[in-house]
Amino acid sequence: MLNVFPQAKLAFERLNVDKDYHPFICGPNNKNIQALAEKTGARINVPPPSVMKNEIVVSGEKDGVHEAVTSIMKLYDEKVRFRGSPNYSNVKTAQITIVRKQFFLFGGQVLESNCAPPKKKHPQKNPI
Repeated sequence: MLNVFPQAKLAFERLNVDKDYHPFICGPNNKNIQALAEKTGARINVPPPSVMKNEIVVSGEKDGVHEAVTSIMKLYDEKVRFRGSPNYSNVKTAQITIVRKQFFLFGGQVLESNCAPPKKKHPQKNPI
């Protein structure tokens, strides 16, 4: 039998997921997303870090899209729940000083207001 309505099997979902959680959902080197896409057959589009969007797009066949959306939202809910848990209160923020020449190694951007080079400390000279 000829399928007259091939698009009736397709689905398209936009998930509102905070951009801070995209790296956790993607996994290292996007392995989580790639594995989920292979498993479900859905196409999953997570915007790159340079794009300021809180949206993940999932498209493909209905069953695969539903399974992918369920998996992504489950992972997202776990991460959000952890942030509100008592264990999250044990997380500390560290502040470090990086030499300006090596700042690019960390993917940082030098802001014009913070461009002053650090002051050099000279050892005291003992008079003779």
